[in-house]
Amino acid sequence: MDSIGKVNGRNTFRLLNNSYIYNASGKKIGSLSYRYPVYFSGSLRKTSQDKRYYVLESNIDSQAYTTSTEKYYLPYKKIKNSYYYSLGKGRYINVRNVATINGLQNCSNSEKITVTAPGRQTVPVYVVNDSSDAKTGKVLPGVVKVKGVNAHRVIVDGKTVNVGAGDMILGQRIPSGTTVTVNAKTAGPQYKYQIKGTHTFISASNIKGSTTKISNLLPYYVDLDKLNN
Repeated sequence: MDSIGKVNGRNTFRLLNNSYIYNASGKKIGSLSYRYPVYFSGSLRKTSQDKRYYVLESNIDSQAYTTSTEKYYLPYKKIKNSYYYSLGKGRYINVRNVATINGLQNCSNSEKITVTAPGRQTVPVYVVNDSSDAKTGKVLPGVVKVKGVNAHRVIVDGKTVNVGAGDMILGQRIPSGTTVTVNAKTAGPQYKYQIKGTHTFISASNIKGSTTKISNLLPYYVDLDKLNN
């Protein structure tokens, strides 16, 4: 079992908001304030598996460049259809209320969102088309013609669509109200969320409802691209 840096020598959560403490049966037994660090038992473990919740630690070279990224996770427990981290001594906290673990962002590998475009019937999808796409199979081989324009066949939420080649350019449009699964975000200030299993993206401006928790739970796309595992 591997463990990475602690805060002041102790395993520490920072919270997104005030949180209840639960017992192993899911009953509320106390509360915590987001203003203060929360100490917990257990250790982060290095993993190459597709864990539901995890953190990323970057390896930085002498020139302050990120050379690679490692994935770690803290064991979590499912109680009444929600996931919890252990605080120790039979106490648990909802994973969704944890912002950081030992100073590293608490990430989710999949979040379902519904896309929307007020007054319009379809929502634009954007595409990243680079050399890594072909290697990972996220962009299918070959080019097709769509209305006389070259396009690539890309997997979007399990379905194949035709998307124009380029860097973050407008490609296929999908119906407003469609639910897709996202697992990463681009850098701000105008976030785009990566559709899981693809190199296609949805603009944050086309997500129905509040995006606060989504942006806190998803890692940056560039960090995932540098994963060692």
